[in-house]
Amino acid sequence: MENALDWQPACGLLAFVNTVGCGPPPPAPDMNSNSLIALLAAAAAGLLAGLVAIMKRPPERRTTAHWAFALGLLLLAGESAVNALAAAATLPAAIVTWHAVRMLVESFLPGVWLYFSFCYARGNSGEFLSRWRTLVVAVLVIPP
Repeated sequence: MENALDWQPACGLLAFVNTVGCGPPPPAPDMNSNSLIALLAAAAAGLLAGLVAIMKRPPERRTTAHWAFALGLLLLAGESAVNALAAAATLPAAIVTWHAVRMLVESFLPGVWLYFSFCYARGNSGEFLSRWRTLVVAVLVIPP
């Protein structure tokens, strides 16, 4: 005997038994537009946070840590913007191109955040960076 859940008359009273329902299945939700909105919002928030990080302090009080923090936030905003462009692309070649650009932007993130972590909350950041300069340059130059 057939499974009772598989049987349904054509748009009859027992259509509620099957989870698919009567007729063709409903269209899938458009996840692309939702993810596009989220990525653009993340890009805008990162851009705004990066600009606030720089503009909050007067120019004479900005340190290299402030610039590194702002650059890290701007890179994260750029990554989200490029992800949005990849999500909006329809051609496979365009999607691959945007993901290659995203990987290029992401390749600078470890070096920038490492530089920021070496500068932030150190009274002797110049001396400390001189000892770790080779590592920071290697992280920036050698792809992850």
